[in-house]
Amino acid sequence: MSSSLFIGYARATCTIEGVTATLEAILGPNIIDRVDEAIKKDNKGYDFKMFFIHFKAASSQLEHTYKRIDKEEFVAFVYATEWDKRKWDDKTQAYGAYVQRYWKVTRYIKKDKPVVPSITPHIMSAEEAAALRNKHFDPEAKRPKVMPKLENMFAALVLEEGEVTDE
Repeated sequence: MSSSLFIGYARATCTIEGVTATLEAILGPNIIDRVDEAIKKDNKGYDFKMFFIHFKAASSQLEHTYKRIDKEEFVAFVYATEWDKRKWDDKTQAYGAYVQRYWKVTRYIKKDKPVVPSITPHIMSAEEAAALRNKHFDPEAKRPKVMPKLENMFAALVLEEGEVTDE
């Protein structure tokens, strides 16, 4: 089976076994070939996981899932219902309510990694050195170019590209 599914954000407590069990309960038994996981950090420094689900067989529910993803961009798979004491319940006007934990599931589209040119240690050519010299050295003053000392943002707006100050 060529298509795979992707869970872009899952709690760090989620496991490969849990993902496999949940998806087989929803999509059908014995259709998952393997589940790969990657652990990342969010912008606050907390760990989260991403899962890549690869299939060895098809099912009608899996095909239906692909069609919904193509139409709606993702599907939400509920994997647990838990008591959350911090959740406000409008009916009881108190804290504490059951919440559904879910994953946003999309198609996994493999992206080719860009080819990074290999750099071999070498001495710069005369052209490369001249370009650097012109960038950092003022030939008229016969000294390195001086970067402006900016006191405020207004000064940054007044100076145009390539202008230097003697401060």
